Amino acid sequence: NMAFAGMGYIAKKSGTVFIRRSFQDDPVYKIALRHYISYLLEKRFPVAWSLEGTRSRIGKLMPPRYGILKYVLEAAQNNGIDDLQLIPVSIYYDLIPDIDSYASEQAGAVKRPESLAWFFGYIAGMRKPLGRIFMSFAEPVTTGSNAIADQATGTQTEEEGFSLELQKLAFQAAVNVNNVTPLTASGLLSFVMISAAPQALSGREFDLEIRALFRWASVRNIPMTDEFYNADIKKIRAVADAMISVGAARRYDEGIEPLYGIAPGQDFTISYYRNTILHFFVNNAIIELALATAMEAPDGDGKRVFWRAAEDLRDLLKFEFFYPPREEFLDALIKELTLQNPEWENLLDGNQASIERLLNSITPLFAHGTLMPYIDAYGVVADAIYRLGEKPDADTEKAVVAACLKLGREAVLRRRISSEESIAKQLYANGHKLAKNRRLTGPSGSDDKRREFSVELRDWQRRIRLLDAIAARRRATQEPHSSL
Repeated sequence: NMAFAGMGYIAKKSGTVFIRRSFQDDPVYKIALRHYISYLLEKRFPVAWSLEGTRSRIGKLMPPRYGILKYVLEAAQNNGIDDLQLIPVSIYYDLIPDIDSYASEQAGAVKRPESLAWFFGYIAGMRKPLGRIFMSFAEPVTTGSNAIADQATGTQTEEEGFSLELQKLAFQAAVNVNNVTPLTASGLLSFVMISAAPQALSGREFDLEIRALFRWASVRNIPMTDEFYNADIKKIRAVADAMISVGAARRYDEGIEPLYGIAPGQDFTISYYRNTILHFFVNNAIIELALATAMEAPDGDGKRVFWRAAEDLRDLLKFEFFYPPREEFLDALIKELTLQNPEWENLLDGNQASIERLLNSITPLFAHGTLMPYIDAYGVVADAIYRLGEKPDADTEKAVVAACLKLGREAVLRRRISSEESIAKQLYANGHKLAKNRRLTGPSGSDDKRREFSVELRDWQRRIRLLDAIAARRRATQEPHSSL
């Protein structure tokens, strides 16, 4: 799509190889591309490409697709290369000029094809202050001879035509990118705004929230951009001003003190930047929601209910986030709980009041700002598949997503879900995958199971709103502090 007049000529002269957007049904094209990649590896040329998948149109990291990587491994096998190095690269931005098109696409609009007119419009949009671009290189993934041979000999799994080793390599590359994608100013400012919405915050309140996040990240050695490492308030302010300049955030100056919040109609834009750093917060969010669930358990049963809830949430959101193997995941939760409160086991073994004390000791709170949009969107999916029942097309993603877009808009108007960021095709598609995985869609499901799924989501929504209320109460009782 980028090979339009002018751009195509310049890119080709710079070493770009244009590949058709889709060639699934063109065997000749596939053979030609395979041979060309094999030629590049035979000559030991470095090859750079963007894996399909990875960063989604809602800003969140997603599982990669394997097409070109599969061809690269086949080429390595054909050329006797057994020490291929895959170097994952993370490129991230303070602000993105075409974010509005992402929002319209997720709300149901058709993607606008790239063209010369599109390119000029894109360049014109970059006149606005958009902050900085960052790049990080992750730990290389070495494709040993076993991985290459496994792909070449065709040891397949249920993932059509892709070997288990290939999937592991792609997943490891994506995880390594996750690990070096830092907390950015736009991401953290967006997270704070979403966590507080619909309430706007004063500069003092923003300062307190950002400082709390900085302390939390520093203790855990989470990578951050330099303005946070150096406590450079000027750079953080510059990004905040840029977000106001492009219309994503707003500042209200007519009251007692300036207030900052999400600009009208910009929920999706702010959520995109928040989503770019969301992977760091997921474990904490799961802990908080699991504790809210344990508070409902009979005395003495809190620990069992807590761990069951944590695993249920992991399963509920398995199409949204990368998780390590089960034991590593549980160990990570234990490590986080120990950092938050060394007495967590005793408190979890106690009554409801002791579990509430444990929850109140955890700071900052992440669940409402991290998982609410996903749980709200899945709640819409649960309603949609229940309404569709056993209709002939009720098992298809297209029908479910179309129904969800209508129900989602209704739910926002009736304030049954928190914001318009939960109206997103990708969230609904992932919710459909989950429902299909649980055999709830179409003739394979039953009304009783679909009803249970809807009740399950309503319970998670109720708990996450409890956490939202706790966070709001904390903000209301914060001590004064120097302002951003």
